[in-house]
Amino acid sequence: MTNYNKNINIVIIIFLICIFIITISTIIFIVIVIVSLTSTTTAVTESALVGGRVPCYYVKQLNP
Repeated sequence: MTNYNKNINIVIIIFLICIFIITISTIIFIVIVIVSLTSTTTAVTESALVGGRVPCYYVKQLNP
């Protein structure tokens, strides 16, 4: 029974980790969508994501 219980615990832990990753990626996606709605912050965050110095016209091409 101990091995069976350990397997169940491992499955639960993996399941929780998957839920955690999904929620984090969803939050990041929502944040990116909200940021994309405003153009000025899009330029800032895009340049921050890429590592700075992204031209504004390049950002506008990404988000028409």
